[in-house]
Amino acid sequence: MLIKTLEQTKNVRRAIYLPTLAKAQATKVPHDKENVQFIPLENFEQTGKNAQIDETILNKRPQKTDIAVIMYTSGSTGTPKG
Repeated sequence: MLIKTLEQTKNVRRAIYLPTLAKAQATKVPHDKENVQFIPLENFEQTGKNAQIDETILNKRPQKTDIAVIMYTSGSTGTPKG
C-alpha cells in the first residue's frame, strides 16, 4: 500500500511505515521516489519522545503557512480511504 500511495503523489519527502508490513515492498520504490526518506514508526515515535517542546506553541493557532500532514489510512478494516 505504501508504494501504491507513493506512485500517486508528487512531493513526498518522508514516509513513516510499519517494518513488519513493508519489508516485501522495499525493493519496489519507484525511481522518481528514491530520495524519499523512509522512517520506521518506532524510530519516529522515539524522535517525538526525545523532542524538546516549546510549551508556548501548544496554544498557538495554526497559520496559512504552517506545515500540514496528510495521512493515508484504511483504519483497521476495509478499503483504503485515501
